[in-house]
Amino acid sequence: MAVYLTESKKVKNILADNAYKPLIKYGGNNKGAVIKYLGSDNAIEEVVIYGTDETKGFGIVRVLGNDMNPAQLIELIEVLKKSKPNSESFKDIAKFF
Repeated sequence: MAVYLTESKKVKNILADNAYKPLIKYGGNNKGAVIKYLGSDNAIEEVVIYGTDETKGFGIVRVLGNDMNPAQLIELIEVLKKSKPNSESFKDIAKFF
């Protein structure tokens, strides 16, 4: 648990930087996810997806791009929400959230 708390705090401190703009926040203190981005409203340079659950740990995904279109990013998020992965790996990830 100590490693989880230490590493989670590091990630939270990085994402607390005002350069990271919030896009979506889900959940509460013990379990949840946040999506933040770097760049402008018209051209995103980086997206960070951070999910945490005190009983299971945390995961982080970082997507780098050049002038990514926010509308297409939101469309991708919606598709991922509706998808039903077949792989056992993806099922475990889906259970995390």
